[in-house]
Amino acid sequence: MSKLQRLFPALSAACLALGSGYAHAQTPTAAPAATPAPATTSPATVKPASGTSITDMSLSHAVNICELAVIAKVPVQTSLATAARAMAYVIQNQHGAQVASTATLTPEQMFDGSLIEIVTKVNSGCLAKLNATDQKTVTTLVAGINAAAKLQPATAP
Repeated sequence: MSKLQRLFPALSAACLALGSGYAHAQTPTAAPAATPAPATTSPATVKPASGTSITDMSLSHAVNICELAVIAKVPVQTSLATAARAMAYVIQNQHGAQVASTATLTPEQMFDGSLIEIVTKVNSGCLAKLNATDQKTVTTLVAGINAAAKLQPATAP
């Protein structure tokens, strides 16, 4: 099991502790009466998301969150959950819920993993530009991620 997968349960607890509603919206839902989007890849051609792909997706979401927070004053707490759901949706539908070197992920794992990736990039990218409330949201999540990482046992080679 990868280090990232081991962090999921602890991160979910950190999200719940914030009382932000992140964990309540882990799985994207279709609009009422919407028809399912046609699959863009066949099951035979689905490839797990690469590390580079995950980095690119999370970085683009982090830039968007920073722009929304700094320019449009959208709370990070709001946009972070939306970005994590969007990234989880792409992983589910374009990569068959798989990330390189992991087993098939649950919706909660995809959401939590996306949240980890995005929030760490927001933390390193624009934390100083955020208002105090947004800074606290980001630093609290990063602290939860770091604490969870310390609690996880090392994996066998």
